[in-house]
Amino acid sequence: MWELARPLIEDWMREHRGPEARVLDEIEGALKALRQLPDLVRGTKRTAELLEKGLRLDPETIAAFAQSHNRQRRSELWPLWAAVAALAATLVWLAGH
Repeated sequence: MWELARPLIEDWMREHRGPEARVLDEIEGALKALRQLPDLVRGTKRTAELLEKGLRLDPETIAAFAQSHNRQRRSELWPLWAAVAALAATLVWLAGH
């Protein structure tokens, strides 16, 4: 039974868990982060406009906002860097074969 199922299971594993599938997953994550980038820019612009109009915030609130904003930016960009690294590794691997 295993001999009959083995090719199917190996094909499925390659397609869903192999290096190519992981690279595609990372690329999809990077594209999602890029799609969210305009919202991030709009939100930052809106906040800057509010501050420009005279909104007064406690310095601790400003520091907390900046920290949260930086944390969010880093979490959104890591898939892009991971995809670039995976793509570079794939190209190096393909060049060697």
